[in-house]
Amino acid sequence: MLARVNELSSEFRRVSKMQVVQTTRQIILENVRLNNQMGLVETDYTDVEAKNGKIRDEVRTSSISKLNKSFCLFFFDCRKKRMHLNIVYLMNGNE
Repeated sequence: MLARVNELSSEFRRVSKMQVVQTTRQIILENVRLNNQMGLVETDYTDVEAKNGKIRDEVRTSSISKLNKSFCLFFFDCRKKRMHLNIVYLMNGNE
């Protein structure tokens, strides 16, 4: 009876160790897979961030260019109006 209990006890320990080793191996493999996926996500994020920066710069440059053109047209229009007002002012005999 005691021999049977010792045999069952040692069998239980052996099976338990095998299960722990197998579980540990599975966890390590899952960790490796997750690390690989994180590397891919990080690479994708870096690419998207770079593209976003380029687009942001293009939009900023385009907006500044449009603003400069609008200002030039406004300034030119104001100068034309001022010249027109100066001519009317001179025609009225005011110097």
